Amino acid sequence: RICAELGCPAVPMCMLGTERAWPLNTMRMGPARVQTAVGDPLYAPGPEGADALAHEVEESMCEMAKRLLGDEESEDTSFTDDGPSDPFITGRPYPWWRPPPELA
Repeated sequence: RICAELGCPAVPMCMLGTERAWPLNTMRMGPARVQTAVGDPLYAPGPEGADALAHEVEESMCEMAKRLLGDEESEDTSFTDDGPSDPFITGRPYPWWRPPPELA
């Protein structure tokens, strides 16, 4: 919304493997292979084009995730024997994700 109102670009970025660098429910970070992709700047069609821009950014991030996950032998936990599990591609949470007790 801010980018659309100001006329500045939104730059999509996708990072995969961060769940290994900073595991769920811990304060302990460790070494991990993280893959990163940065997309081309995207502009809203006008001040009222925030929704269109958000959709375009989401599509761009999904395409970047697919490219990063293209290597089936990746160590990334986003890819399993059953295929990709990354939320950008499946539209579902990671298989290991569980809601916090206060939200369940």
